[in-house]
Amino acid sequence: MKKRLYQILFCLIILSACDSVKPLPTGVDNSPSLVFIGEPRNYSGGVTIKIDEKETFYAEVMADFKNSPNGKVYAVPTGKHFVTVVHNGTIIFKKLITIKGPGTKKIFLP
Repeated sequence: MKKRLYQILFCLIILSACDSVKPLPTGVDNSPSLVFIGEPRNYSGGVTIKIDEKETFYAEVMADFKNSPNGKVYAVPTGKHFVTVVHNGTIIFKKLITIKGPGTKKIFLP
């Protein structure tokens, strides 16, 4: 009985750790990530991001940068992902993107 309880607890811990999109601190280079670029004042309140029609989260929009992002970046697994960006109920970006290895992929918003 105790062994079964430990197995269930272990499974719950593993499942709760499995999240595909996570905000990361700035400057994390060993994980593939997305950053949303646009005029921040045009996107007051941020944007809603949907990845592969499953994961939905809120993101900040930041001005373009040359060397490293100065705001939040969002970790995503490598591979192909269908990304939809919504602002005030309007779809402003919808595209299939490919994430290859570590680094930050910029998504430019209109």
